[in-house]
Amino acid sequence: MIRIFFVKSDLVLLGAALLLAVLGVAMIYSCTHGDGGRGLPRYWLQVVWVLLGLCLLVVMNLFDYARLQPLALGLYLTTLLLMALVLVAGATVRGAQRWIPLGPLHLQPTELAKIAAVIMVAAYLSRREEASVDGKTVLATFAMVAPAMLLAAAQPDMGTPVVLLGAWLCMLFVAGAQPAHLVAVVALLVWGFVGAWSAGLIRPHQKERLLAFINPDADPQGAGWQVKQALIAVGSGGLLGQGYLRGTQTQLNFIPDQEADFVFTAVAEELGLVGALCALALLGLLLYRGLSIAATARDSFGRLLAAGFTGVLGVHIVVNVGMTLGLAPVKGMPLPLLSYGGSHMLACMIIIGLLNSIYVRRRRIDFDL
Repeated sequence: MIRIFFVKSDLVLLGAALLLAVLGVAMIYSCTHGDGGRGLPRYWLQVVWVLLGLCLLVVMNLFDYARLQPLALGLYLTTLLLMALVLVAGATVRGAQRWIPLGPLHLQPTELAKIAAVIMVAAYLSRREEASVDGKTVLATFAMVAPAMLLAAAQPDMGTPVVLLGAWLCMLFVAGAQPAHLVAVVALLVWGFVGAWSAGLIRPHQKERLLAFINPDADPQGAGWQVKQALIAVGSGGLLGQGYLRGTQTQLNFIPDQEADFVFTAVAEELGLVGALCALALLGLLLYRGLSIAATARDSFGRLLAAGFTGVLGVHIVVNVGMTLGLAPVKGMPLPLLSYGGSHMLACMIIIGLLNSIYVRRRRIDFDL
């Protein structure tokens, strides 16, 4: 049984995911191996998360994704409760209250909410397979993801709402929504953000990041520091890089938390343009295989799931790489399978496993589980 599934698996998808995870551990080691402190080093913690994630990937691979459809509402409500719990009893780090402490480990419910929201919207849209996706459907599905977006924004976390919005748009597009409806909703959200800015609902540090994106030189020692140092790191890599463990910006800790949201700068600095392009090619393979799996799925639920999960990964990749190159505002947006973080690694592995589950079952073949 297990042999059949692995033989029929999408080896390109799984191979790209594994190579990215290995590269991520290597770059996290480069960013943190000189740090002192007690406890297990972060690169070893990342190894643990990768191994746990691979176990989840195998489980999701063996799991029939169609069984998620009747569980969609329960899974989504559970993640919303966890997100609400974070606001009451969550751990606060640097002004952000996003984690539930579980002994030495911390769970970030927003990572699970991204998966649960995709499942919820896919289940709803697939049940309306023969009905057209009109304005009411667009509003109904947006109402489904809105609670998770609002709970994330309250933490505050502006990255998760962007990811959820991107995944939602991908699923509606695949379901056949009219572009005019999608543009109208996005326009309303933009106006809503402008209104929130004017009303003072946007936190000061979030405003600083947006202003630093527009003009990093306005506060080079403050909000613009990460952007400027990231650009220096990327630019100093050249064609072949400064060499592994030899990057000046990386080894001298010029970029705060480089192993997390800015890990791509370490890749570009130490491995150069060639290494950065190889990493981007592997990330691109994930998106390509995700779209291919959506196109060949055996049913609308699988097609929408694959589109939503690809949207989640795609937004993470575009925004993360964009902010390291100064093309997007700085926000807490990890790079899939490369950035340090347990919750995000486990979520990515679940997504890869479910994508492979859809691929394995793209033909209507019954397996005895």
